[in-house]
Amino acid sequence: MVAAYNDLKTQYGEPNVIEIGTSADDHEAQLNGFMSKAHERATMGLALAQLPTGVVKLVPRGSTLGTAAAEAQNKS
Repeated sequence: MVAAYNDLKTQYGEPNVIEIGTSADDHEAQLNGFMSKAHERATMGLALAQLPTGVVKLVPRGSTLGTAAAEAQNKS
């Protein structure tokens, strides 16, 4: 995760924030390969702890700025 972050930072510059959508419930987390929503959050926490503080914002899946932009483009 740190290597990917550093590669992207080199290509595009320091990000203001990286939004990562998380599962809404255990069922959705299981569809994504986790045992539960708590397992997903714990796994993300371990990976994200390697990055600079404040770079990543965990949000409900579907509510990221990227999702909003994609939906807006699909409507036009």
